[in-house]
Amino acid sequence: MTNKTLSYWDYFLILCVFAIAGSTSALITRPMIAFMGLERGSLPYIIVYFVVVTLVYPFILLSVAWIFGKYAYFRAKVQSWTQAIAKLFGKNQSAE
Repeated sequence: MTNKTLSYWDYFLILCVFAIAGSTSALITRPMIAFMGLERGSLPYIIVYFVVVTLVYPFILLSVAWIFGKYAYFRAKVQSWTQAIAKLFGKNQSAE
């Protein structure tokens, strides 16, 4: 699905998916880190929060996207993010 074929309703659903997934990942991550006993606002808390949200967010995003019927669109987005992160860390998948 390309951007040219998206309707206003599609854009609305995409924004809803991003909003719900972002809020849900933050709500799920906070209790997980609190369980670890890290003090909120400390440097270790911030680092662990960033890592956990980065790992949890794609799963929540795809789950919410599936509910809203936008799984294919968001799967392509998550794959492009994964490839960008792989390039950032020097693991070029297309070379193999």
